[in-house]
Amino acid sequence: MLLPFLRFHGARLFRAQPIVMPLLAVSGTALIAAVLAFADQRREARQAFVELQRLQESIDGMKARAPEIKSESPAAVELPAFDNASLVQSLNAFAAETQLPLDEVAYALDENSSEPFIRYRITMRVNGSYRAIRGFSARFTTDLHNVSLDSISCARKDVAVAPLSCDLAFSAFYRRSLHG
Repeated sequence: MLLPFLRFHGARLFRAQPIVMPLLAVSGTALIAAVLAFADQRREARQAFVELQRLQESIDGMKARAPEIKSESPAAVELPAFDNASLVQSLNAFAAETQLPLDEVAYALDENSSEPFIRYRITMRVNGSYRAIRGFSARFTTDLHNVSLDSISCARKDVAVAPLSCDLAFSAFYRRSLHG
């Protein structure tokens, strides 16, 4: 009953105003496209929110597992005595375990006399798979509590070439000796 009514008035409108029907069709199509785009954006926002919650839970879990520091002062954290031979040995052992060849390694001692610690900078270039590079940097920073990853920069010459070339920068912190 409704279909003949709509068809009759639609034909009558088209005869009276022939330009209105194509404009209605274009407007309807634009409206449908806008609704679909809105639904897609809403889905992406929901996925981003879920990912954010997952990351927040992960951070909260890491905070819960982190050792508690009794004092607010950074000097209260016990840093090891400076021993670069041990650090180099650990670096080479972790590289061998993760099967990551080290191309270039440079060490620089940064003694800022105003700080209560010594900073030992380690920079290196490595070539390997993403998994090996990630495993090496994670192992290096988690097993040695006085080492932090400062930066990582990776590049690949060609997408078809599997190994990545990455520049890694770490800092190792040591306590300042009483007479130095």
